[in-house]
Amino acid sequence: MTAVPFALTLLAAVLHASWNFLVKTSHDRLVGGAAGVVVGAVAFSPVLLWTGLPDAAVWPNLLVSGVVHLLYVLALVAGYERADLSVVYPLARGLAPLPIAIGGVVLLGDHLGIGAAAGIGLASLGLVAIGVTAGRVAGTGWAVVTGLLVSVYTLVDAAAVREASNTVAYVVGVFVLNAALLVPVLAVRRARRDIQDTVRDAPVGYLLTGIFSFVAYALVLAAARLAPVGEVSAVRETSIVMGVVAGWLILDEPFGARRVAAAAVVASGVVLLSLA
Repeated sequence: MTAVPFALTLLAAVLHASWNFLVKTSHDRLVGGAAGVVVGAVAFSPVLLWTGLPDAAVWPNLLVSGVVHLLYVLALVAGYERADLSVVYPLARGLAPLPIAIGGVVLLGDHLGIGAAAGIGLASLGLVAIGVTAGRVAGTGWAVVTGLLVSVYTLVDAAAVREASNTVAYVVGVFVLNAALLVPVLAVRRARRDIQDTVRDAPVGYLLTGIFSFVAYALVLAAARLAPVGEVSAVRETSIVMGVVAGWLILDEPFGARRVAAAAVVASGVVLLSLA
């Protein structure tokens, strides 16, 4: 992977770990996840005045991606309501790079050299191992579902931005559609007063969640235009190590020798990718 997509993806990883931490620590995780999407949609939709709407050719991708992102948010929140950040986050994100890499080769015509393939394999193995070492079952089913949904929307969106004339316009479209689908779900599952009280408790946190999630995904899709999507996914998921460390240092979640070893495997895979 060349320097530019590698740097974009690493920055995206930092932002991704940050907004997931904010959702996990929010008073109401469903409100936290939905608020992040809505804030991202509202804050960045004015960009469409300059970029114009996404190309008509990628509207089918937008529709599929919006629905899959809705399911992704609901599955992620369900996992966080049942297990630690350091359990759900690694499994949900660590399962994705390998199917994404395979899908990139089969569906998008990506080419992976031996070094890149080995790096993706190592990173995927280490990322999943970080979650598995927790030794807990609660929430893992939802984490697996989340990982599969991540694989689907990443491939759908990578295909779209390679065809679209403007990556940012497409990402805005994804967030706007996702917000339009999430708001009715939130209205059914939460009383309006409860939503207002939750947002008032930590308005800055929800604002940052929206900004971080939007910018992180825009960076990932920009990188996916420049490098094989499997490589981008594997580097992006190094955010798992950051999330596990945050869970350990701030939330007092376990971080034993096995997770240290798994993190070292992840680092080895990322080094291989950076050199490939």
